[in-house]
Amino acid sequence: MKSVGFRAECEGINWAIVQGSTAQPVLIAYDYIPAPKVNAEPARLAYFRERVLAVVRLHEPASAFVRFPEAYGRGNKNITSNDARLRVEGVILEALNASGVRVLTGALRPIAARLGSDEPKAYLSRDDLRGLAFPRKAPNSREAILAAVAALECHNADDANGCPGAG
Repeated sequence: MKSVGFRAECEGINWAIVQGSTAQPVLIAYDYIPAPKVNAEPARLAYFRERVLAVVRLHEPASAFVRFPEAYGRGNKNITSNDARLRVEGVILEALNASGVRVLTGALRPIAARLGSDEPKAYLSRDDLRGLAFPRKAPNSREAILAAVAALECHNADDANGCPGAG
C-alpha cells in the first residue's frame, strides 16, 4: 500500500509518495506544486485542491500525513505567511477527506514518534531515512517524505495505531 506526505508552504506544496514499511520505505514519487501566478487567493487554493486530487487519483494512497507547523511557531512576526500556509493545509485536508484517504496530522514530533524516534530534526540532517536516500532534496521535500513514511504506519499496523478511519 502507498501513503502520501504533504508539507505546505504559503506559495506551494511539497508532496511525496512512499510504499513499504516504516522500517524499509521506498520512495515512489515526490514533487513540488508551485502556486499559480494569480493574485486571487481563492483561485490559488482551488488550484492547489485540484493538484492534490490529481496526486491522489494518480497514486491512490491509502493514508496521508499532513505536516503542520510547530506549535511554538505561531508567535512569530510573520503571521500573514503562517495564516496563508494554514489555509493551504486546510485545502489539502479537505481534498484528502473528499477522496476517502485516511489522514493524520501533526508537527515534526508526532511524525518522529510514529517512526520510533525522539529526535525529529535528526532525520532532516541525514542523507537517508532507513535506506531511502534524499541527499539532494530540499528540507521541505524531506519533511513531506518523512510525513509519508509516518503515514505508512496507518495501514501496516494490525490495530492501525489510532489512525482515523482505520479498523
